[in-house]
Order: sequence, then structure tokens, then C-alpha cells
Amino acid sequence: MTSDRARKRQIRARMATAGEPYTVAARVVECGDPKLIFAEPTDLYDGPFKGLADVLRRSGSAQARAARETINNWYEAFVDRRGMVSSRLRSDKDTEILQAVDELYVHHLLSQPCQPRYEEDQTSPDFRLYRSSDYVAGVEVLTQFTEQSFSSEIARNKFLVDEINSRVRATSWYTSVTVRSWEHQPRVRHLTRWLENVIDNLPAPVADLTREKYPTKTYSSPEVTLEFTFLPRHRTTEPTGG
Repeated sequence: MTSDRARKRQIRARMATAGEPYTVAARVVECGDPKLIFAEPTDLYDGPFKGLADVLRRSGSAQARAARETINNWYEAFVDRRGMVSSRLRSDKDTEILQAVDELYVHHLLSQPCQPRYEEDQTSPDFRLYRSSDYVAGVEVLTQFTEQSFSSEIARNKFLVDEINSRVRATSWYTSVTVRSWEHQPRVRHLTRWLENVIDNLPAPVADLTREKYPTKTYSSPEVTLEFTFLPRHRTTEPTGG
């Protein structure tokens, strides 16, 4: 039997036992551990990314590694009734991942004072809370989303800013970025190397520099057009690591 046929057989067996769709069962088989939601990528990828699911599965950034570790730790302590949470965490839809992460986070918080039980039966709220055998309360988790396009812009911009802050260290200038056009997530490594080179070639800011004379530079690629404005640091102590 070829390795591909053996893999498909494992996936179908997982589908039958766990009731998961093919794509979810395939990810479990590839991870090799049903309790491991996000394995560390073997090939580090710098973008562009299609969304949160793609970032969590492929990005080698410090933020993505920390997110994978946190989600995996939360899920390891979670009793998942019929794989309801794991199937959403392994989804390709960002909204399903975010809803599942919210439930894991609430479970993490509730586990400190109580014993939360997830989806005990068809009439149960998301969590029933117990102390020993005494029922305490029920908790329903509601995930609120902003309008989709606005929410996507916030997420992509935050990811970009976090990556720039973690990779670029400037002692004399602060950096402000304005998105002029955006087709896809830019290649962060290429962008930050360009930005470091720009900052290295900026002169030291003069004391009477006015806002109208702040230097600007534009980064253009097939993915994005970003306008950077450089603001003088009034204190030029070495920035700390983040």
C-alpha cells in the first residue's frame, strides 16, 4: 500500500470515529496528535497570508508561535464533546476559529474557580459550572464581530504593525504607516529590510523639525502600497526588545 493510500485510509478512519469532515480529519492525521491543534510549520513562511487560519498554520513569526502555543495549551486542558471545538479550530474560516478560541479562553478563566463542563447535553449552555458536585451557574459565550471588511482591515493592519515592531529597531525615529492600497499581505521580511535601510539612511532629526517637514517614504510592491512617515524621537535611548 502506498503512503498516500495509507494516509487516506487513516483520514477516513478518523472521519468515521470522530465525525469530522475530510479536511479536519486530514489535519489531525498530519499533526499525529489529536490534542495538538496547531503544529509548528516545518517550512517557515513569510507571507502573503490569506487570513488568520493561514497565519496560524504557516507563519514563523513570534506572534504566530505564541498563539499556537497558547491555543494548544488551552485545548490540552479542555474536554471537547464530540470534537465540537477542535473542528472549528481546524476550520479554514477565521470566524469559526475566533469563536472556538473565545470558548477556550472562557474555559481557561472559569477553570480557576470552578469545574466547567462544556455542552453537557442538547439543552445545556456552553458551560455549566460546578464546585465538587454542586451546580453553580451556566455560561453562554457570545463572540461579537464587527462588519466583515472593517474587521479584516483591523486584523491585517495589526499583524503588519506587530511584525514591523518586532523586527525594526530605530533609535532616532518613530514610524507611522498609512495603507494606500492592499491586494495581499506583503512579504514581511522584504518590507522590514527595506524599512530598516530607509531608517538607516535618514539624517538625525533636528530640534526644530516641524510636522510639515517630517520625512516620508513609500513602499510599493504588487501586494501593497504603504506610505511611511517618520516622526522624531524626543528621547533617543536604545529601544527595548519586544
